[in-house]
Amino acid sequence: MSMYMCVYICIYIFSFL
Repeated sequence: MSMYMCVYICIYIFSFL
C-alpha cells in the first residue's frame, strides 16, 4: 500500500463526515 493510497482513503473517509 502506497502513501498516496492512504491519503486518498483518508480524504474519502473525511468526505462522509
